[in-house]
Amino acid sequence: MATATQGSFVSRTKKIERDGSLKRIRVISGSVFEPTGSNLNTAFTVYGANYRLIAEDGGEIKTGLRSGSMYNVGLKYVSSSANTVVNLFS
Repeated sequence: MATATQGSFVSRTKKIERDGSLKRIRVISGSVFEPTGSNLNTAFTVYGANYRLIAEDGGEIKTGLRSGSMYNVGLKYVSSSANTVVNLFS
């Protein structure tokens, strides 16, 4: 057992730094969005089936994505219908 003469005990919780964690920066539903500047993204999720996405390095994605899965691809163009939600992360 520690006593006051053996040292001090500080009860503080250290903040956990989560390098590599993503933050949602934009939700697109029923609209068109072309990210620039501070809105650049590095990953996205899609919920629904009616979307059109263009990757930052080129290439168009219209179908074939699994709803709710995280894709580590930056997008430069996002279009979705009212029943489809695209989340952008950075």
